[in-house]
Amino acid sequence: MKWSLYNEIIDSSYNKDIAYIYNIRYDLVYTIDRTLVAILQKYHKNIENLENIHPDFYRSMIDNKLIVENNIDEYQECLNDITTRLKSDKSVRITVNPTLDCNLKCWYCYENHTKGSFINQDIINRICLYLQNVISSPTNEKVQLSFFGGEPLLCFSRCMKPLIDRFNTICSCHKKQLSFSITTNGVCLTKNTVDELLSYGQKVYIQVAFDGNREAHNKIKFLKSGEGVYDIVRNNLYYALEKGLIVTIRCNYDAMTILSFINLLEDFQNYWNFPNLRFDFHRIWQTDVDNKLFERLAKFKESVKGFNFKSNLPTYRGNSATYCACDYDNNFIFNYDGNIYKCTARDFTSENKIGFLDLDGNIIITANKTFEKFTEECTHCRFLPLCTICTKVRSESKNGKCPGIDSKAENISLNIRKHFYDKFILPNKLNI
Repeated sequence: MKWSLYNEIIDSSYNKDIAYIYNIRYDLVYTIDRTLVAILQKYHKNIENLENIHPDFYRSMIDNKLIVENNIDEYQECLNDITTRLKSDKSVRITVNPTLDCNLKCWYCYENHTKGSFINQDIINRICLYLQNVISSPTNEKVQLSFFGGEPLLCFSRCMKPLIDRFNTICSCHKKQLSFSITTNGVCLTKNTVDELLSYGQKVYIQVAFDGNREAHNKIKFLKSGEGVYDIVRNNLYYALEKGLIVTIRCNYDAMTILSFINLLEDFQNYWNFPNLRFDFHRIWQTDVDNKLFERLAKFKESVKGFNFKSNLPTYRGNSATYCACDYDNNFIFNYDGNIYKCTARDFTSENKIGFLDLDGNIIITANKTFEKFTEECTHCRFLPLCTICTKVRSESKNGKCPGIDSKAENISLNIRKHFYDKFILPNKLNI
C-alpha cells in the first residue's frame, strides 16, 4: 500500500487540536487529531508500517482512498478520469455568434468586428440539424446554448429569438433540459428583451463587462455619437436583476481603474443580497502586472472589505475549479457564416477555424489542428485534478512545459492549500 500522491496535510487555522487530510482527486476532506500529523509525516513513505501502530486509522484511510494499492498508477487514472469527463456527451454545449458586428469598440477587444454580419436562415437550419443529430444520445441530459459575438443582442429578434425557439422545440420533443447564456455589453438588454428571454421559462445567464465607475467606463464604452453607456447598462441590469435573470458583472480592471470599481459596487448596493448577482474581477490581460497594480488592488480590497457582495475577489480560484467550454469534445462555436471554432478567446479568423457545418448539420473538419488536453508535464503533475488551464493554452505551450502555475513541489502544495481555503474555509462549509 502507498500514501496517495494527491493527499495534502493541512493544519486547522481555528482549532490547534485538529488537522485535515485533503485529497484533491476525490475532493475529500478527512479530519484527524493533530497528534497524528507527526506520525503520518514519519511513515507516509512506508505507510504500511502504520497498520501496526494505528490499525483502525490505517483501515479508515484505505476505505477513503487516502491509501492505495502499490500497483495503482494514480497519474494515469487521473488522466483517464479527466479525459472521460471532457469526452462526455451528458451536456451538449453550443455557442453561436449570431453576428460579429458590435455597437461599441473597446480598445482591449481582440476581435475584428465585421459590420453587417448576421446569421441567416440557412445557417440556423444547419445548427438545428446538428442539434437534432446529437441530442438523441440516451446519455445526454441537457443542452447549453450560449450567444457570443460581436454583440449578440444587436440581432435578438432577427437571429437569436428564432434560434432559441427552434432549440426550445427540439429539446422539448426529446425531453432535454435547455439553458442559455448571453455575453453582452448590456446596451441592448432592454426591458422588452429581458421579458422575452424570461418568457421561455428556462434559467437565463447574462455576463456584462464594466470597466470601472461611470467616468472610467464611459471612456472605453460609448456609442458612435460619443455618448457613454454606463447609465444605460446599469439601469438595464437593475431591471434584469429584479426580473430574475442570473447576472455576472465582469469587472475588467487595470492599475488605473481598479479603485473606481468602488463606485460601481455602490451603484449596485441595493442588489448585493440578490442571489442572482455576482461580480467577477479580471485584470485586462494586455496590461502590465507591476507593484502599482498590486498596491492598488490591495487598497481596493481593503476599501470594500465591509461590502456584502458575492465575487471571486477574496478567493484564489473563485467558486470552484471548472473547465473551459473549449476543453469539452462536444463543444463547438458556430459562427454566423457557418464556420466552426473551438475557442472564444481567439479572433474568429480563417486561421483559427477548424471546419464548417454542411447542409445536413454535420461538422466537417478542414483544419489539421491538434488541441492537446495535456502537456508532457501534466502526466506527472500532482496538481492535475485541480488544474483548469484550457486546452487552447496547453496546445500553445512550448516544449511540453506547463503554461500555468510553477510545477515545483512547494508551489503545488501552496496552491492546493489556497484552493482548500477557497472551497471549505471561506464559505464556512466546515467548522474550522
